[in-house]
Amino acid sequence: MVYSQRRNYNSYENKKKTIKRKIVHNIKLKKDYYKTLSKEGSNLKTPDFYQEIFEKDVPIDKEENDNNNDNDTLNEKEIDIDTSVKKKNNRKNNKINQKFKPNPFHKALHERERKKFDNQAKVEAAEKERKMRNQEKEKYHSQRKHNQKKFMKRNSKGQPLMKTRIDHLLAKIKEQK
Repeated sequence: MVYSQRRNYNSYENKKKTIKRKIVHNIKLKKDYYKTLSKEGSNLKTPDFYQEIFEKDVPIDKEENDNNNDNDTLNEKEIDIDTSVKKKNNRKNNKINQKFKPNPFHKALHERERKKFDNQAKVEAAEKERKMRNQEKEKYHSQRKHNQKKFMKRNSKGQPLMKTRIDHLLAKIKEQK
């Protein structure tokens, strides 16, 4: 009983220690990250796409806003139009100059299409064969019914007619030859 209590206590302590280690490790990582950020803070540049956004924003004072409200809105619209035209031209040039990557799944796609086509051909062949068998069965059963009607005919005394049976046997012999 003492051993099991000690064991439970140890497992609890071990879990507690691992959690503390993880927390301390995360704190150290954050501290190092912020240190490097503060050292490289002056060296960091804003990316080009952010600079384009900041360039088209024109600071306007309140006094100028009252005096030149109409002119400013026209200038802002012209700036927006110019940048949008430039972006469209850049996109077109990029699309023209862009080399397309080969599809890594090209072989797998062709293989799947080929298998799909093969399976479809097998299904169609099986369906055609099944239809042929059904037609042959239908033909066989209809012929058998016809023959049974002939074989069931009797003479006036109740004896079976031998003429139809003999004709049937002769037809079979002719088919075999």
